[in-house]
Amino acid sequence: MWKFLKKLQPLLIEGREYFFEITKTAYGSTGGSIEFYENGILYTISSSAEIREHLDQLDDLDLTSMVYFFPTHSRVKFSFRKGEEIKAEKFTFAMYLEDFKNKIENDSHREEKTIKKELLVRFHQEADELGLFIDLTEYYDNSTMSSFDYMMNGEDLESIYHLVGGLESFYLKY
Repeated sequence: MWKFLKKLQPLLIEGREYFFEITKTAYGSTGGSIEFYENGILYTISSSAEIREHLDQLDDLDLTSMVYFFPTHSRVKFSFRKGEEIKAEKFTFAMYLEDFKNKIENDSHREEKTIKKELLVRFHQEADELGLFIDLTEYYDNSTMSSFDYMMNGEDLESIYHLVGGLESFYLKY
């Protein structure tokens, strides 16, 4: 990590808390967009052209390759500030649940507010592949509902499966 830190520090701006989350999969990795907080406000690559240019400079350092020091199916949050070391935190089961909760509460893809969400996942290991059978139902404040047989971030569910040493099923109700 020292190699990255040496190249990274001159590009960082004082007062910003940078971070990215990335999942190491069996085939590489997924995720890893660098974002930062400044004065309590979240800035992403889509915030402005100036922010995009700054974050692109950081992305050019290929910081996401640091995830290869972790086991397959690990989701890791890297955080860093100017003048400090890079911190790496492997997701725990509680962190996954908190992330699911935050995604439900802050779903910006719908105008309606989600009042209830149920997720049922069945896992089936066959040879070196893990099958995920997913049923997701969402209930909204305007008395409508939607049901899906899939969920984005299946990598998170697969990571949970491996984190706890295998599961037959997983049920989440919010």
